[in-house]
Amino acid sequence: MQASMSLADLVDLERYPLSDDAAFAAIADSCRRQLQESSFACLPGFLKAGVAQAMTAEVLDSIPRAYRREQSFSAYDEATSLKFAADHVRRRIHMSRQFIVAMDVLHKSGLLRTLYGNETLTRRIAQMLTEPVLFPLADPVMGCTATVMYDGAFG
Repeated sequence: MQASMSLADLVDLERYPLSDDAAFAAIADSCRRQLQESSFACLPGFLKAGVAQAMTAEVLDSIPRAYRREQSFSAYDEATSLKFAADHVRRRIHMSRQFIVAMDVLHKSGLLRTLYGNETLTRRIAQMLTEPVLFPLADPVMGCTATVMYDGAFG
C-alpha cells in the first residue's frame, strides 16, 4: 500500500470531476434528483477498478481486531409485541451477528480512511444533499467504520 494515496488514486476523476465546480454541477443535480426519488444515488464506476476489492481486503484483514456484536431484535415495534400471541410473527426475535471494524483498527493511510477524510469528496456530498457543509465525525473510533456480516449472520 502506498504511504500517501490521493483522491485520484481511488476515484475516476475524469468521469466524476470532483474538483471542477462547473463540470460537477450536472452530476450533483442528477444525484439530488435520485435522492429525492428513491433516497438512493448511484454513481457507476465512481471508484477505479480494483479499489472496492482493495477496500474490502482492508476491512477483512482487520476482522481479528474488530468488535463482534451480537444482538437480538424484532422487525416490529417491540413495545407493542406483547399484545400478540406468543407464536405470532410480531413476537419473533432475530439474532444479528456482526463485526464492526472501527476507524482506530483501519490502517491510517488505508484506502477507506483516505476516501473518508477527503475534503473535496465531503464538499461534493454536501452539495448533493443540499447541505451548506458537512463535517467528518471527530470520534477517533466511530468516524469511519465498516460492518461485516456473513451468511447465517441472521438466525
